[in-house]
Amino acid sequence: MEKRDSVRFFLRFLLLTIITIFLVVFSLLLVSAGGFGAIIGVVLVVINVFFLLSFLVMAFVKLIKHLFDKERDYFDFMYIVNILFVLLINGVFMIFYFTLIVGAMVILLPLLA
Repeated sequence: MEKRDSVRFFLRFLLLTIITIFLVVFSLLLVSAGGFGAIIGVVLVVINVFFLLSFLVMAFVKLIKHLFDKERDYFDFMYIVNILFVLLINGVFMIFYFTLIVGAMVILLPLLA
């Protein structure tokens, strides 16, 4: 039995969320090591944010395609669940990343004065 497109999207985003959790830990270990590891850690986080935001855009695009599909027999509620799940996970990780950035700025602010 072939899985629906909305379920496949949900599973892919769930896998990306699990990878993101491990990537946060791994990048924090790299950043705490300093030097070139810090640069690699920051680049990994930026790439991860790009993937999270691209999944948000893809969720909206898939919903719009589903809404305007003339051949659909029923409305697949998983598209709405996907958007809510992507918004929730993106919100949590963006707040976490924002907190890290603010923490770094608080530490570096006395050096700028």
